[in-house]
Amino acid sequence: MSLVPHLKKSILAVSLSALLSSVAFASDEAALKLVDDAFAALKQGQIEQSTKLFDDALAQEGLTEPVKGEVLSKKANALLEIAWATRQDKPLLEAIETYKTAINILDAETSPMIWADSNSKLGDAYRSLAYGRYNQNKPEEGAQLYNDAIVAFKNALEVFNKEDNPTEWATAQRALGQVNANSDTYNAIEGKALNAARLTEAANAFKAAMEVFTQDADPVSWAGLQFQLGDIYSTLHQRQGGTLWLEKSVLAHKNVLEVLKEEDNPSVWAQVQYFIGNGLVELGAAVKNKEMLEDAIAASKAATESDYFKNIFPEFYERNQINIQVAENLIKKYEAEE
Repeated sequence: MSLVPHLKKSILAVSLSALLSSVAFASDEAALKLVDDAFAALKQGQIEQSTKLFDDALAQEGLTEPVKGEVLSKKANALLEIAWATRQDKPLLEAIETYKTAINILDAETSPMIWADSNSKLGDAYRSLAYGRYNQNKPEEGAQLYNDAIVAFKNALEVFNKEDNPTEWATAQRALGQVNANSDTYNAIEGKALNAARLTEAANAFKAAMEVFTQDADPVSWAGLQFQLGDIYSTLHQRQGGTLWLEKSVLAHKNVLEVLKEEDNPSVWAQVQYFIGNGLVELGAAVKNKEMLEDAIAASKAATESDYFKNIFPEFYERNQINIQVAENLIKKYEAEE
């Protein structure tokens, strides 16, 4: 039997496969070029043109699945930018659905970075929508959205790691900490007064992020994480009492002042001084430590001198004044007992 017919069929099959691959490559290239054009249009404020270009990219015939998923992910990124810029729900909801479609198409093994980035950005979209739902007095929906954000960020962290993707990993850890803290605040957790699970997870995520966003490498991010950590420890102290969480809160807020100067951000600087003063008054009273009380007076006086409290939050200005008076009275009492 002649092998010629079989050889012809094999050659035809190989040629057809090569042709299809060539067509797919051309489609992928054309789609990615349209995506670049779409972002250029978005940068110039041409939202409708940008959206059309994304749709044109997705309409390319023969797109491979990885590129289709990438285009969808980038379209979702654009929608998220539009939502943040316009503060509208519609593009935010579209971004969420587009991310979910992209994630279903993409493979965590063959397209790990795009898949993980899509999950991380999906988490950002969920928490933005959750914040809006609380402002609209829809707490149950908001609480569920924060839970969805936690899942999305954890999915991203299945791919991102400190060794290979340190910035992405630390950014996702920081976001995971923030949504855990928000989820704890807004969810109706049974036994909340003693429940520390969400806050503990948030604190662990913030501390993980600081392994990359160190004081030397990224002082601004480090200080921001210390501020959030101090807030978490303060909340744990309010729920559980004792001095451990209070000590941790004061230390974290003091760490912020290693980076933050009053001229950098007067309002945040004043808040940090308030938290330090407020914490040290309680801590100094608990352990009868005059040095802590003196530090509390210094911090509270610094806070009272800020226009932030005088003009915007007079109730906190009054609280600082009370802290100063309490600390001064306690110092006099302890000196009289010596």
